[in-house]
Parts: sequence; C-alpha cells; structure tokens
Amino acid sequence: CDVIDEAVTAASEEPPDSEKPSNSGELGKISSEAAVKEKPKSKEITVNVNNSEVTLNKKEQHIFVDIFDVYPFDLSKAAGNRLVTKVNGISADFTHPISQGDSIELVWED
Repeated sequence: CDVIDEAVTAASEEPPDSEKPSNSGELGKISSEAAVKEKPKSKEITVNVNNSEVTLNKKEQHIFVDIFDVYPFDLSKAAGNRLVTKVNGISADFTHPISQGDSIELVWED
C-alpha cells in the first residue's frame, strides 16, 4: 500500500523547471509562422455574362453567385417561370465554381 501511495505522490508532483520540456521555442515558431501567413490574395478573373464581359476580384475562388456583385440582374422581379443558370452551356447552381474565361448564361424562361 505504501508503494502505491508513493507512486501516486510522485506522479502528481511537478518536475523541477530544469526537467520540464521547453515550449517557448515551439510557441515562438508558431507565432512567427502565423505572422508570415497572409490572407489569401484575391484572384481577378474575367467572365462573359449574357454576352457582357465582367471582372470579379474580391475572392481567391469564385462561384456563380459572385456574378451578382458585378452584374446587374434583379432576382426580386421574376421575368419568367424559371431562372436558367448555365456555365459554358452546362446547367449550374449558384455554388458552381467559375473560372477565367467562362461563359455564363443567366436568363428567365417561361
């Protein structure tokens, strides 16, 4: 029983500072790496929306819905029964990725 008590006591005691692992170097490394990392740079792309060239430049990666930031299209006034959204002739949803030179179609259809 005394052996168990001694083991528990020894395990609960903190080692002297000289025996503790030093994290200061590792923490300093992490802090300096974080300082070096920059926000992802915005990537400028030009796409064609309904035969009009538009440029997007606020994000690193662009998706279909981003065109509404730069292209005048009023979604609040339906001019048909269904909104057709295509990228390069293929049906696309609002989260579809878009890239440099893509041709985007955005029209109301009956």
